Amino acid sequence: MATELRIVEVDAAAVSTVGIFDECIRAPWLEAGVLLLRCERTAAAVTGCGLTTPAQLVQFSRFLGELDIHVAEQFLLPTQREILQITNRRNVDGSAMGFEEAGRYWHSDMSCE
Repeated sequence: MATELRIVEVDAAAVSTVGIFDECIRAPWLEAGVLLLRCERTAAAVTGCGLTTPAQLVQFSRFLGELDIHVAEQFLLPTQREILQITNRRNVDGSAMGFEEAGRYWHSDMSCE
């Protein structure tokens, strides 16, 4: 099978069941080998293809497989521990708001266990 890029327009917030995910995302992904999810360009899409809350992001991400909880617990989103906050912004007290070192060096994203 030749690998090709398939572009899919998606409102990820509307992907609410495994059946919808399989039809709209998994099938084209497996058929093409590489899938780009293109989001409608709206204010809501800035947060991720219509996913406007951390809970929606986690729900959608679970369709892709089991989610790992990162070991840098101090930077996990308190309300959704599946989300690691990556930012160079600082809290009022000067402490790091998120994991600043992410992406500066080679890393495996914990996927090589």
